[in-house]
Amino acid sequence: MCLPRLDEATLVHNLWDRFQQGKPYTNIGPVLVSINPHQPLHIYDEQHMRLYHGSALGDHPPHIFATAELAYRGMLREGQPQVSERQRKTLPPQSSHHR
Repeated sequence: MCLPRLDEATLVHNLWDRFQQGKPYTNIGPVLVSINPHQPLHIYDEQHMRLYHGSALGDHPPHIFATAELAYRGMLREGQPQVSERQRKTLPPQSSHHR
């Protein structure tokens, strides 16, 4: 989906629509935005991992596995981690927790 305007109201409205459809992830360019649905989702299984493995960003709906695949491919191509030290310091602690 391409937004006609990128302002706060349009962005929030789009995120809310996707959330109501059970889609917690949204890509805004290369940035992945997630909304915590406060309920279990069945989108972190082996089937989803296989779906995103080897695929390009945009081949499938936005998902953390797509972002991970992109970073992994970049790391292999460039031979270095894809998260800078500055980015690492700004990551929220819960992004590294496995639930």
